[in-house]
Amino acid sequence: MIEKINLKYDTSLIDNFISSETFYYHYSKHYQTYVDNVNKAIKNTKYEGFSITDIIMWSYDTFESDVIDEPLLNNALQVFNHQLYFEQFTDKPVKMNDNFLEIINKNFGSLENFKKEFEEKANSLFGSGYVWLSINYVGECIIHTTKDGNNPIQSYWKPILCLDLWEHSYYIDYRNDRKKYIENFWNIIDWNIIYERYI
Repeated sequence: MIEKINLKYDTSLIDNFISSETFYYHYSKHYQTYVDNVNKAIKNTKYEGFSITDIIMWSYDTFESDVIDEPLLNNALQVFNHQLYFEQFTDKPVKMNDNFLEIINKNFGSLENFKKEFEEKANSLFGSGYVWLSINYVGECIIHTTKDGNNPIQSYWKPILCLDLWEHSYYIDYRNDRKKYIENFWNIIDWNIIYERYI
């Protein structure tokens, strides 16, 4: 059975990014629906007892046939994406540690360049999707986007940071000003969690 992650921060204290109302609908409604849909789909199937990552890879690669189980895959992708999204936040500022800053500088030249490229990629995404910081198959940190619910593990990359760009993640607070939502994303990142994902 797939379970929704528990939050380790006070959602009312991250209103410099999104409001409690947005958090309620996004976490308790949208994310919950994806979890419920996956659990209904895997009941009494070979996927029961699988991790969410294994459900994605098995339903995507379909070793036994050429037919992709799209409803299961789409909901499993969104469960994975929302787990990564919600667990990376903090209600208290957490600076990037020196080890991870060195990694960012090595891959992007500076922290400022990294944030600029991340925001540019996010602003350039048309429609719904995500922007990611991932580790690719040769160990490089890369910034990239995916459409709809797709995510990096489908390309065998390791995602360590993500920003949800579906309208339900920001529209209550920002309306059509997605650019401001993207800029405020940095206010609530727990960089220790991002570094732990990297190592």
